[in-house]
This record gives sequence, structure tokens and C-alpha cells, in this order.
Amino acid sequence: MNSFMPIEKILESISWKDSGHCQYTTFSGNVRDNSLKNYLESHEIFLKQSYRDNFERELKKDFLNKIFALSLGALKNAKHHGSNELTLFTHGIFLGEKGICNGFQDRGKFLRREDIKKTLESKSEIKDFNGDSEGVHVGLKAYIYPNTDLIYVDNPTGVLYCVNRFDGGK
Repeated sequence: MNSFMPIEKILESISWKDSGHCQYTTFSGNVRDNSLKNYLESHEIFLKQSYRDNFERELKKDFLNKIFALSLGALKNAKHHGSNELTLFTHGIFLGEKGICNGFQDRGKFLRREDIKKTLESKSEIKDFNGDSEGVHVGLKAYIYPNTDLIYVDNPTGVLYCVNRFDGGK
């Protein structure tokens, strides 16, 4: 998969500069859930060190816990709903002075729908393809919606962007 980049509005919300820091990790569709968890646990070291070295900021544990819960929920959704064993999905993370933006891209068509874009960005209830929304709501209600200050969906690229600001989005 190609790299992706949030729109200017999202980058401005976290004060990401051209020299900002970003990292992409691509997974195969057959990665185990436990491996995703291990990836995110090791990612905590990267985040802490990056903010300490580049922004002279110490990240608080509760902020990191929100990033972890959000990312694990979104990565599991990408794996289980937007990919299969033969396809890839990607996690991109963008570090700014005022916050972090996580991007999640899979090969599914769900995030390419305009109605889904509007629903996710407003953090509303989803009526899934068949009206059966139970599986979709678990990740959204428990992990993504409560742990994200701002959601943006880029329909053409099928990327879900989730922003966490240090000020809580104020």
C-alpha cells in the first residue's frame, strides 16, 4: 500500500509541520491479534521517546492508554472487516506539537462510502450493510469513539483518521 497523508485541517489541528514525524507500518491480513497488541505496546516507547526528543513533552499514561485502545480497536477492525489473509492493512501515525493523528487503511470498501464517512465523523450510530450493526459497534463504541477527539474519513483512499489532542480537542 502507498503512504497516505491527512488533509491540511487535520495536520493543523495537531500542529504538524513539514518536518513533522510520521511512521507507517503495514500488516498482512493473517497477523494475529496478539501481534497487533505487541506492536502497540512497543510503539509506546517510540511515542515517548519521539515526544521527549522532538517536542520536550512527557506523554501521560492516560493519554497513551487512549491511543493504545483506539489503535487496537481500529487495527482489529481493519484486520477482521477490511482485509483477508491475502491483503494488507496499514497504520500511519503523525506526531505534532499539539497531538497525534492515527491513520488506518485497509482494502475494504466500507470507508469509501459517503454515508459511512458522515456517520463516523459525527460519531453516530451505524446501520451496517444488512442493518446488522452489532459487530461494527463493538469497536466503534468501546474503543474508537470514546478515545478520539476528532474523526476524519478520506473516502477516495479509504483511510480512517483519528486525532488525539493534548488539550482534549478544545
